[in-house]
Amino acid sequence: MTNHDKHDEIESTGLSVYKRDRQMNEIQQKLEENRKKMFEKRLGLKKYAKVNFNPHINEIVKKYDEYYHEYKTNMKLQIRALEEIIKHLNDVLNEQNQNEDLDLDGLISRNKSQLKKDKTMILKEIKTLRKLMVL
Repeated sequence: MTNHDKHDEIESTGLSVYKRDRQMNEIQQKLEENRKKMFEKRLGLKKYAKVNFNPHINEIVKKYDEYYHEYKTNMKLQIRALEEIIKHLNDVLNEQNQNEDLDLDGLISRNKSQLKKDKTMILKEIKTLRKLMVL
């Protein structure tokens, strides 16, 4: 395999990863749009049900409420789990700070850098989840 072939293979792999990531982002956006629409319909039906009594509509509102409650509960559980991971990463970072003077080959500092990146990514995810809970 020539260097040119390796370059093409890396480029095509990178391109396929990019396309997959873009497609995942688009799917995630559509899911959030649909979820938002569903919650808006839920609110609209709740308002309608207060003015016009209809047992069928009340049942639909009840189902929306059950789903909404389950959705929020899952979000809270995800946030708690991510917060626990953050606590663990903080503990690891503190431990590595204490051992920094033993870092002869830079391994601890590279680890710390990666841990900080991971923390940033997790904190961003927590922020996103909290925004979704506001819906």
